[in-house]
Amino acid sequence: MTERVPAVQAWLGDSANAMAGLLQELVAIPTENPPGRNLRVCAEVLRAAAEKLGFDAEVVKVDPTRQLEDPAIVRATIGDGPEVVYY
Repeated sequence: MTERVPAVQAWLGDSANAMAGLLQELVAIPTENPPGRNLRVCAEVLRAAAEKLGFDAEVVKVDPTRQLEDPAIVRATIGDGPEVVYY
């Protein structure tokens, strides 16, 4: 496992600006909870980010509730192996 550390650190270094940009984009979306506004907007940003990484991603719409005005879930998959990544 420790033999992967240099490769992960190199990837993180190369991706730092993209990760910071995604974080800035997400933080700029007013998703305070309650009332759960703009969660679908946030989900679309996450879906697009997952697709840039090669995932097959979709936004699963959820019916609004009293607690959440705009709920949504992002489901993303990659490959067809037995391991699962939750994103």
